[in-house]
Amino acid sequence: MTRVREVSYRPHLLQPRHAHAETTVTLVVAGSLRETVGRAQETARALSIVVKPGDTEHADQFGPRGTRTVQIGLTSAEGKSLREWEPAARQWRWTHAGPAVPAFLRLLAFLRTSPNDEVLLERAVTDVLSSLRELRSEPRGDPPGWLAQVREEMDDLGAGVRVRDVAARAGVHPVYLARQFRRYFGSSVVSYLQRRRVTRAADLIASSSLPLSMVAFQAGFADQSHLNRSFRSGTGFTPGGYAGFIRSRPGQG
Repeated sequence: MTRVREVSYRPHLLQPRHAHAETTVTLVVAGSLRETVGRAQETARALSIVVKPGDTEHADQFGPRGTRTVQIGLTSAEGKSLREWEPAARQWRWTHAGPAVPAFLRLLAFLRTSPNDEVLLERAVTDVLSSLRELRSEPRGDPPGWLAQVREEMDDLGAGVRVRDVAARAGVHPVYLARQFRRYFGSSVVSYLQRRRVTRAADLIASSSLPLSMVAFQAGFADQSHLNRSFRSGTGFTPGGYAGFIRSRPGQG
């Protein structure tokens, strides 16, 4: 039977390599973590989603503020059936502030308000799983080293990034950078930076008591109205609505 639960992990918790029989799909609601599978490593923050097939061996290091998640756990039979029909569920994969976020946050809302309504939760889970197809375009193979460094630089610079400057430092034309970025990361540079701003805003909302006007400024939005529009577009919720989600604390893992 499918399990849906909200789980918190304490700050700096280290989970050595382990595996679960069940297939899981997890949304990071607040906080951060670093996950390692084989030699690959991903850093996840608020609004990151991971698809993890059963028996995937992984290690997790949780962030300094702890980490809150909402998790869908599928039985072995359910996971096998899903992988047969949905290629996006066949391998370990993270996406950050991607198109499945609104469905996941709706599931969290139903879990908080109607935890015993099995029919409602089942529908919401189906909505999340049906959104996984949108993850298939990210990523597309291992990017060349220069492109991986470009993305890291974009993450570090945030709102202050100038694509032509980043391209110049990488020694490529901005058009070539844009083309390769879409090829390997499944989105335009503009869309990627927009998602990163939304992710930054979610992290600030989760980790501080800053007024939304200051969140907008620090996340790189023109003003609070711009934040509200972009946040609702990316998550299906207003920044204030998202803040409401993280006020209640589930049990720790």
